[in-house]
Amino acid sequence: MVHGAGGGAWEFDLWLDAFEKRGWSVVCQSLMPNHAGIAATSLSDYVAQIESWAPPTSSPVLVGASMGGALAVLAAQEINPRALVLVNSIVPTPWALPTERSSRELPDVLRWAGMSLERTAGAMPDSTPDVQRWASERWRDESGEVMRQLRNFRTGDPPCRTLFVVAEEDRDVPAAQQLAWASAWDSPAFVYPGMSHVGPLLGSRSGEVASEVVRWLDACKD
Repeated sequence: MVHGAGGGAWEFDLWLDAFEKRGWSVVCQSLMPNHAGIAATSLSDYVAQIESWAPPTSSPVLVGASMGGALAVLAAQEINPRALVLVNSIVPTPWALPTERSSRELPDVLRWAGMSLERTAGAMPDSTPDVQRWASERWRDESGEVMRQLRNFRTGDPPCRTLFVVAEEDRDVPAAQQLAWASAWDSPAFVYPGMSHVGPLLGSRSGEVASEVVRWLDACKD
């Protein structure tokens, strides 16, 4: 499982129970900056870490959220997974359409550590107050270089069976762009009305989403 920008392995805490109850062995670690620091960390640094997590003797499933979705797609070129699950993933060209937000200049370090509870709650309107407080204490700074490189993210044909998990009220990655990508890959999409960008992982219905994803993955074993 690969987390999103500014987050960590903790973003998947509410999904672990659904996977482990069905017998899945989960590898979920926080991405680390390179030795020169977060400002010098690049896309290749993160992709190499994901490749190192993959068990060498099996064909794993890759689950990636937001930035982690794009990283999972890129890592799949080396890992050769049997399935991909993309949760509100950053969308590659040509399906990612430029917006005012996506064209803003990014600093070398995105300062998200210590984000206020008010800002966190605004970004997670479908999460409980307890989860909002918990998340606000855990955000971290992120590499602006990684996010700049993902603005030119490209991919070829789907590397394996792929499921798209799409929040209809995603203000960070428009649902329409995610669905255009899913359609181009002829892949199924689970669409959740009223759900925010982080809602599938941290919202009040996160357990429901995780269970539906696990059922889909179990069916892929057949």
